Amino acid sequence: MAKSKSLLLAYEATGQQREVVFAISTNQAREMLSALVCSGPDGSAECKRAPWADQYAQSGRIPWSVMVEHGLSAQCFCCREMITAVDKLVVSGSEVFCTSACEEKFTGNRALVQAVLDEAAEIAQVLWPEVSVMKAEMIEGRARVHFTFGRPPRHAFWFVDEDQVEVAPVDQESWIDFNAQMRLSRPT
Repeated sequence: MAKSKSLLLAYEATGQQREVVFAISTNQAREMLSALVCSGPDGSAECKRAPWADQYAQSGRIPWSVMVEHGLSAQCFCCREMITAVDKLVVSGSEVFCTSACEEKFTGNRALVQAVLDEAAEIAQVLWPEVSVMKAEMIEGRARVHFTFGRPPRHAFWFVDEDQVEVAPVDQESWIDFNAQMRLSRPT
């Protein structure tokens, strides 16, 4: 069976900010690149074909080393330094770093953030044992826990550093009742 060919082709912005997009036409690529690299609504990016990247159209991801080999730069996920030489790349999964020290720092920070999020979810379960924690996330340095409560399940979220739980206006009465029940069930 023949390998299916993608209709997408690679195009590269030719200005100061170099990006690669996959598009079906030059016009579509120009629009996509304009949205990526132009700051104003009237800005327009110029582009050229980048046949060296066509082979990555199916997956939509160009390996960091290939991008840098072709004159594009990569930005360190930790310190934001621009990396322009392949021998300076430290690739870890889909992330790229300028040094192994940056990779270790980033990985350590990620583990610390995950520990904070796990603890936030546990605290929510202790405060409200009958909730189902959906996810915990960091928002501007603050841990936020999303959970459902009651029957039928209603969505709520709570910042660990706040006393108030956010619910939809239509669910406020249900939350007040649920929270009162949970407070009564806590050991004193």
